[in-house]
Amino acid sequence: SDDTALGVPWNVSDDTLHISFSPPNEKVTTKRQLLSILMGVFDPLSLVAPFVLPLKVLMQRTCVAPTKLEWDEQLPSMTEDSASRAVASLNRLQHLKIPRCYSRNLGKVVNRQLHIFSDGSEVAYGASVYLRQTDSVGRVSVCLIIAKSRITPAGKLLTIPRAELCGCEVAATLVDVVRRELHLPIDGEWFWTDSTAALGYLNNVNKRYQVFVANRCRFISAIAPPE
Repeated sequence: SDDTALGVPWNVSDDTLHISFSPPNEKVTTKRQLLSILMGVFDPLSLVAPFVLPLKVLMQRTCVAPTKLEWDEQLPSMTEDSASRAVASLNRLQHLKIPRCYSRNLGKVVNRQLHIFSDGSEVAYGASVYLRQTDSVGRVSVCLIIAKSRITPAGKLLTIPRAELCGCEVAATLVDVVRRELHLPIDGEWFWTDSTAALGYLNNVNKRYQVFVANRCRFISAIAPPE
């Protein structure tokens, strides 16, 4: 039987959550239809962010020059094809089951860790938080708790090192939320990024940076000290 938990479909029989999405009845051909589909995905924890991000990118492209479109104007053929592929991916969400319980199939948990991953590119940046638990007999469970993706601001050149630093900023924001809301004892936190530039920013305490970098380094270090 199905129920809802804060608007998210919840299958009570197998204790799994689902992401609600109603496939469109017709092909996506306008910006208005594209926005309607994007707003139709209710995913408060961004558990399916990789499915939604392509639609966000396409939506941004239709809103800025030189490809800015009116709401009911026909989408360019390439954008229309990309939108169709993105919607086809969203259709697969109806088969996705997300376990609600973090400790499923575990005995007495003896160690809990948070692992936070972040990354960035010229198009978008984001982060995700995982809970890794180990029980008394050595069984390990890893669950995605929350994620967040953002597209880079339109009309602004965001270099990849800065985008990766913005990803670290999102990671710090998410872990700050998890610390307050998870209500479980955490034995360790690990932040992961493959950006040596971002790590250099965060570990350098002598050099003065421009405001953009300095503000983000200050925010991240307050939540997640470099060590």
